[in-house]
Amino acid sequence: MNMRNKGSRRVGANERKRRELARQQRTQKFKNKSNLFMRLSFRLALVLVVVGGVSWAAVFAYKKVENNNFFVLKTVNIEGNRLLNWEQLISLVGVEVGTPMRDLPLDSISHRLEALPLVSVVQINKKWPFTLQIKLQEVQPLFNLLEDNKITILSNKATVMPTDVHLAASLPYVEAVDSIGLAEAVKFLNAVAKDDEYLYQNISQVIVHKGPLYFEVFMRDSQHKIKFSPKNINKQVFAQYRLLVKGLGKKVQEAKVLDMRFQGMAVAVNLKQENGDG
Repeated sequence: MNMRNKGSRRVGANERKRRELARQQRTQKFKNKSNLFMRLSFRLALVLVVVGGVSWAAVFAYKKVENNNFFVLKTVNIEGNRLLNWEQLISLVGVEVGTPMRDLPLDSISHRLEALPLVSVVQINKKWPFTLQIKLQEVQPLFNLLEDNKITILSNKATVMPTDVHLAASLPYVEAVDSIGLAEAVKFLNAVAKDDEYLYQNISQVIVHKGPLYFEVFMRDSQHKIKFSPKNINKQVFAQYRLLVKGLGKKVQEAKVLDMRFQGMAVAVNLKQENGDG
């Protein structure tokens, strides 16, 4: 009986030792993790302090250099000018070599260049440390204006372009009775050129009619004329015309007038109907 009690006490003592050892191990692991966390936190804080110090020093150095006019304009690059010469553009840019980069008036330069009749789009930016970069998109010839027995080439901004016989031969002709009709013709041809280049290249002549306003269009590859409304100018109506010509073929070609002024439909008119004879 005493032997069993003594054995039981020895088992209990071993269990207490095992539990104490486990507790000590858990405590040590916690201390190790705490120490690791503290070391990592310290290192992270040290890194942040160093990065912050370097960043502050860099900003301070940049400001100091900038205030001392270290970054000054040395080069002006201009791209995209075919009709405008470099000297004319530099004169309009209006900045001199040696101007501090931070003082370059980009908005003012852009507005001056965009005001040129032959310029359509301007992109301007500073290319550090010493360059001003300017990219131009010049206007494109759009049509020939027939006025007082004279032919004038106008651009997609309705500005007059240099006369070129070969260029004029490839452009459609426009007859407009007034400035309003001319402005509408510019919108119409710009829309066609943007949405359906093939159709634009096949336009031979555009006559602007008033009351109500519409466009009478003659094509290079067909005998009929087409009527378009300024209220119905979009990709869909151009695609509809192309489908009609391709799908109906001879029937459309035989029509004297193809009226596309109505949303979602087209009316083919023969010569007698157009003249009111049937």
